[in-house]
Amino acid sequence: MRLRIRSLIIPLALLLGSSCAIAQCKAGFAKTDITPGGPVSLGGYELRKAPSDGVYPGEKLYLRALVFECGDARVVFLEADIIGFRDHDSWRGRIAQETAIPADHILIGDVHNHAAPAPDPVGNAAWTRQLEQAMVPTVQQAIAALRPVKLATGQGSSHIAVNRRAIRPADLDSFATYDENNRSQSFGEFKTDHPVMIHEFAGEARLGANPGGPIDEAVQLVRLDDEKGQPYALMIHYACHGTSLGGRNSKVSAEWMGRMESYVESQFPGLNTIYLQGAAGDINPRVVGGLDGNVDSIETTHALGEEIGREVARV
Repeated sequence: MRLRIRSLIIPLALLLGSSCAIAQCKAGFAKTDITPGGPVSLGGYELRKAPSDGVYPGEKLYLRALVFECGDARVVFLEADIIGFRDHDSWRGRIAQETAIPADHILIGDVHNHAAPAPDPVGNAAWTRQLEQAMVPTVQQAIAALRPVKLATGQGSSHIAVNRRAIRPADLDSFATYDENNRSQSFGEFKTDHPVMIHEFAGEARLGANPGGPIDEAVQLVRLDDEKGQPYALMIHYACHGTSLGGRNSKVSAEWMGRMESYVESQFPGLNTIYLQGAAGDINPRVVGGLDGNVDSIETTHALGEEIGREVARV
């Protein structure tokens, strides 16, 4: 079974009001570094109860804005390399007030990165202010960068992802819990010197790699070329959790998607990328730290990102 979704160009055309307007479109891109400057609470796993202890060398988190203008219509895609964006409607209203772009033409999201902080005015107060202070200016910078572009779409495929509903082939007793990244007898607040054996029955589904299960392998792209015919911006759509680094990881990373973007940009000097997360509810990277006996490895994260990055560059 292979799931399929429509091309990104269709909802974009609907928002702009006319598919024929796409041919005379302008676009502008901007990004702001939102990498934490100190310890933060990383989101995505209950296992972690301590602040982060640094950033992986060479890694950065960005807030990225891509603005389209066709005639009198403008659309904003605003994506952050984080997890757990909050107050979407409030931010749409603020950006609309400052830019005169209708709130329902402003799409705000995060890449679902489990190795990054989540906005929290209490637990991550200083970093949350850093993110919030970047929101409107990043969109304004993208508007200021508007230029005529030509759009084209393409599609490839990748299997850096795997279905994460593993089916037990037989009864099994082990010390591992259903999700070792949230409740573990060997790490975190539930660590114990007296672990108990946990029995699972044949046919049960648990978190883990299920190579035979359904995924959406489509790598969908919208490429924007400037007036000189040079690649200016690239929208990348793929469905996969940002969980190659598990709950035992304590450092900030842009995860596989950040590595993918930096790899693609290195292949096309001057190109700006923006990643849009797909429907990744039951889709993990092939390797997840803390599951199936895997350990956290930034090298593995980078390898996954570069693998899909090569497919993006090919398409």
